Amino acid sequence: MSVMHVLSSFHFGLRGYSEKVFADILGYSKRNLTKLDVMQTFYVLMNKYFPRPGTKPYLFNSTSTILVKRELELIPAFKHIAEGFFRIPYTVIDDRDYHGKTIKRLNKWVATRTNNRFKYIMDDIRSSEKVIALNVIYFKSAWKYKFYPHENSGEIFYNRGMINKAKEIPMMCMMNSLKHYSSTYHRILELPLKNQKLNMYIFLPKSIDGIYETELDLVRSVTEDLPKMQRTNMTVYIPKFEFQSSAYLSKCFYGLNGLQSFKPDPDDLSVMFRNKNSSLGEMYHKTYMNVTEEGFDIPLNSSKIPSRSIWTRKSMLFKATHPFVFVIRDPGTQIILFIGRVYEIIY
Repeated sequence: MSVMHVLSSFHFGLRGYSEKVFADILGYSKRNLTKLDVMQTFYVLMNKYFPRPGTKPYLFNSTSTILVKRELELIPAFKHIAEGFFRIPYTVIDDRDYHGKTIKRLNKWVATRTNNRFKYIMDDIRSSEKVIALNVIYFKSAWKYKFYPHENSGEIFYNRGMINKAKEIPMMCMMNSLKHYSSTYHRILELPLKNQKLNMYIFLPKSIDGIYETELDLVRSVTEDLPKMQRTNMTVYIPKFEFQSSAYLSKCFYGLNGLQSFKPDPDDLSVMFRNKNSSLGEMYHKTYMNVTEEGFDIPLNSSKIPSRSIWTRKSMLFKATHPFVFVIRDPGTQIILFIGRVYEIIY
């Protein structure tokens, strides 16, 4: 959702053929969504899932800003509306600002929104583009039902779904009543998150090299299989993992519409910029995720934790020892905030 959030802000400022290209790629044309529909929807979503700082703890956060060179002459009226409804600040910069106060301020802002995980993100960006969209996702797990620290163990994980890539890694263990469903290509486990009405769903292929079949079936499975999940006593093993990734997304974005490249006509950008030589630039996307055993439960008395031998006889085993897909989703609105996969774990 975070990438669509930034791109929808651009879409709001486009006209003509460029507006149509963005609407087609983002799926708005197919659903007959107007700019007003999109703008109002994101206003509600941003206030629901990403409250302003200080209003509640952040487990899953998306931070975005759009950097615009001063020479493009960003139109104040557009800036005011886009920032108000999409909550994406447009920052006007000069070339000298890449080592000045503006960049230091942006670095500090991103660090604050990501629990100091990304302190110098602007230093990673090397681009001569006149417009740069910066999008950062931060997720740190905090489970509604905690994994027991004393149950943590090392288990084999088959990196890349290959037996010869097997490696012993730290696993987290939980014994609880959780929602589960077995589909054709994979099994699905629901793990509720702390404080927010969000769940992580793990799609574990039934074969160690079956992640591609799971990915191809994911859209259908989310729609058809998740409503079929039933609560079951489960013994769960999933890896602890942490990853960072970064990418420039423009080529990937336009490729979704079969375009090798795309350069909006300057007239299509006249709602955003006064300069007739303006163009859209690059989108830089960075992700950090940290999945550990941290939870939210009131600490359990050890005498009330069922022994593994007794619980295992009564429960279903779910052990993620090979690549899997995970989805962060709001079961109430059915909105997906993030999709990722664990393919290879390196310690």
